[in-house]
Amino acid sequence: MSEQNEQEYGPTPQSGASMAPPPPPRSVITELPSRWPKAIGIINIIFGSIGFVFGLLGVLYMIFMAKILQMTMQSQPELLAQMEEIDFSIMMGAQALASGVVGILWSIVLFSSGVMLLRRSRNARFTTMLWAVIRIFLAAAAVYLTLVNTPRWTEHLQELADQGNEMAASMTGRSNLVVGISMALLFGLPYPLFILIWFMRSKIKAECVEW
Repeated sequence: MSEQNEQEYGPTPQSGASMAPPPPPRSVITELPSRWPKAIGIINIIFGSIGFVFGLLGVLYMIFMAKILQMTMQSQPELLAQMEEIDFSIMMGAQALASGVVGILWSIVLFSSGVMLLRRSRNARFTTMLWAVIRIFLAAAAVYLTLVNTPRWTEHLQELADQGNEMAASMTGRSNLVVGISMALLFGLPYPLFILIWFMRSKIKAECVEW
């Protein structure tokens, strides 16, 4: 009888014999989380920190530069009088100061977006793309200020130099329009454009929605 059962149903497993568990179905196997949020998040935190520190130093420099120069030239009345003739507000006026303050605040936004990406927050994509859009506008504003103020600054220094102002003469030629515009575009466009292109991809957008 047992031989007949083995022929019909196959051999019966022996008691105590170890049986390997069946492999899980493919639907159970989960994919590893993507690594790009961590990479871009760390980059945002680094760039945000650098932007905050250098932006703050730049604003402080614009505020206290004239006073520092006056203090260092107290022992040289002639140079102090020449310095007072120079209108530093052309390059470091209210517009430049406001641009610097906005840059500091936007560096904080970039830093925050990096933290959101590390946590895979639902608002990470929106915050990062918002930073990129505003950063491009800030770069355009920097280019505009450079185009407007640099020729005025150069002309002002040259006029004072022609009148015998040695300090103004030593400062002429230091303001290069091409260099200023190139720096504004170099630090203001490539990374924001990359951010916009990356997060506008349908695959990335769908992944961010699931966070």
